[in-house]
Amino acid sequence: MAKITEDKMKAVMANYRKAYPDSDLFFTEDGNCFLKENMAKAHARKEKIKVIPDLVEKKAEKPDDPKMTEDDALEALIKMELNDNSDYYLLLDLVEALKLEPKGKKKEDLIAVLKPVKDDLSN
Repeated sequence: MAKITEDKMKAVMANYRKAYPDSDLFFTEDGNCFLKENMAKAHARKEKIKVIPDLVEKKAEKPDDPKMTEDDALEALIKMELNDNSDYYLLLDLVEALKLEPKGKKKEDLIAVLKPVKDDLSN
């Protein structure tokens, strides 16, 4: 695959950063993303391209806040909209406080497990 422009690369990186906000990401010039640096290097070597630095800033580490109670989580869930703009760490705190089990740690997984709870609270 051919190299992509810097603007397209930034858009690709932003999409991956949104899906994996707390992961280290490694990109290659053709727009591929890897969660492991050695995989990115292997792909780059095979395609005769370079591994490039992540141009999108990773979110700051989650602060060590006191744990949210179940009542706080339910109150917050009622008030919030669940969408792509929802704060990842708030979603994660809600899932933990409500003792829910998402299929993964991506934002979409957290929203999918919180949505039925919110719908039940709204009825």
